[in-house]
Amino acid sequence: MKSVGLSKTRAPLESFHSATPAAGIVRPDTMRPRGASEAMSASPETVSLYATTLAFAARSNTASSAGSASEYGIRDALNHFGVRDSEYKILSVGGTDARVHALQQGIADAAIISPPYGLIAQKLGFREIINLMEMKMLFGYGGLAGKESWLKQNRGIVLAFFKSYLEGLALLRRDTEYALKVIGKYSRVGDREILLESYRTGIPHIPTRPYVKREIVDKALRVSKNSNARNAELERFYDNSFVKTLDDAGFLNSLFGSP
Repeated sequence: MKSVGLSKTRAPLESFHSATPAAGIVRPDTMRPRGASEAMSASPETVSLYATTLAFAARSNTASSAGSASEYGIRDALNHFGVRDSEYKILSVGGTDARVHALQQGIADAAIISPPYGLIAQKLGFREIINLMEMKMLFGYGGLAGKESWLKQNRGIVLAFFKSYLEGLALLRRDTEYALKVIGKYSRVGDREILLESYRTGIPHIPTRPYVKREIVDKALRVSKNSNARNAELERFYDNSFVKTLDDAGFLNSLFGSP
């Protein structure tokens, strides 16, 4: 599942993938280089590297999507264990389902996978060798982006969006059976065991207070290939005022209790 953040970009509202967990509002309209957008939103969704062994994952072909959250996750995870970029090759094969297929077909030796496909990979004989959430690594998956001028003119709509999103999250946390139906519908998975595993490794980890974290934005900008992004002032890229307004009003406590 995904947590939600907002980034100020060209479109009134659009979705994008991220490489690190955060949420809130990010800027500016004219500066959204690859690598910068990865920090803006987020979901501490359980994301793991699957292979036979860590040694096998290193010095091997690893499946990912070019320039995506999965690529950054692979690099961060393997670098953490001292594996240099030169010791493995990243293959761009597509989304998570395509990565599982690449493992099964022997195209890739390891792949970074998120629920519910992790359990599917396990059933195919692969094992989880690195869990980025358990390692407390900054890693996320998706979010929303909004044009800065539009956000200023439609603050009420943005607040209503956050209320709806958070109410939906509260419902998923409260009603497991309903959550399984939602996960099954959008993942097109009917296996209850897989759905339960996806719930267990996803929903409880989604932030109930989706503030953007400064260090997450910093990390995304530092890995950007755009020099303007790398040298930019961090505070230009996010605004937590929407979430803070709801938090100060007691809305988050009414849904999730005190932090």
